[in-house]
Amino acid sequence: MPGANGRTEQSSEIYRELNNSPDFSREAKREQMQALYELGRNALREEKMGEAEKLFRQNLGFLPARYQLSKLLIRTDRADEALTLINESLQQVPGSLKFLELQHRAFQQTGDLELAEQTAQLLERAQHTIPLHPGSNFIEPFRLQYGIDRHVEEFNRKIRNRSLPELELELVKLIDQLNDSPSTHRQIFLMRLLEVQHQQQLPRKMLETVQKLNNMGINNADVLMYRAEATGMRGDWNQAAILGRRAGSMSKAADMHQRLSDILLQAGKTEESQLEQALTYRLEAMEYYRADKLAEALDKIELAVKINPDDPQSWYERGLIQEARGERKAAQSDFQECLKRAPLHGRARQKLSVEPATN
Repeated sequence: MPGANGRTEQSSEIYRELNNSPDFSREAKREQMQALYELGRNALREEKMGEAEKLFRQNLGFLPARYQLSKLLIRTDRADEALTLINESLQQVPGSLKFLELQHRAFQQTGDLELAEQTAQLLERAQHTIPLHPGSNFIEPFRLQYGIDRHVEEFNRKIRNRSLPELELELVKLIDQLNDSPSTHRQIFLMRLLEVQHQQQLPRKMLETVQKLNNMGINNADVLMYRAEATGMRGDWNQAAILGRRAGSMSKAADMHQRLSDILLQAGKTEESQLEQALTYRLEAMEYYRADKLAEALDKIELAVKINPDDPQSWYERGLIQEARGERKAAQSDFQECLKRAPLHGRARQKLSVEPATN
């Protein structure tokens, strides 16, 4: 009997034959890409890192090969190069849990902790953030991993030009069809069902869907906020505010805090609602800042400062935006304003090269 290395070599020989096939059909091309990928995997098993990297680089049109190459680059301390591949891949499969996880690791390796934290938040939310637009290839990451094409393609076909009630009905049917699939699938579509029910202002149905998610052990910020909104729609805005605050404490997403602001306003808590609105603007400002949209970032942070001038973090982040715009004096002034409100704000002190006072 051949040993492990012998079996690997035997399989590699078969994959080489497949890869050298003269058949140029679309199906044959797919098989060749798969074969080249398996050759790379075999090289990894034999710890032939250089050969594996070469094989994966030859196969960049195949997403699993891109994934393995990105992993290999991170493993060998080349996170900057890996990030280029990862970002390109996320353009093809937005919300892919696997590529987002790699992106998070790569940012950690490069020491960009701010982007690492941002990606961690995206990773947490990715499994619940699949668009419903029928023309979008919205299920691709899950199709690649789990092969649920038949259900999804039928769903795509049925929802074209459908109203929200019809879309809701088709989602319910799809969820029933996915009963025997991994729980992630039902979770994804239950979240989308919840979104559609929210758009239709159906609080009873929303609460029923929330309960199904809770029964699956899912009680994240999104689910909790939908529960808060449904509770408010049923007339209990004070309880909605309690639930909404809990959801807001679990998330740094701007849209989450905008929804909390709306709930607090409905509950008659005007001042608290305004503070949440200011926080929403601040979070949106930083989203624009990270996307290098500095004019938009400045507009948003100005709104945050106007509503809540006592917030030191808004002044600090306005300083960051001014600094990125090349407005050094304005940035220094903003960092000083931050320190007036929070004398121990370490990052503002660092920006001004001021040492903390000692007693």
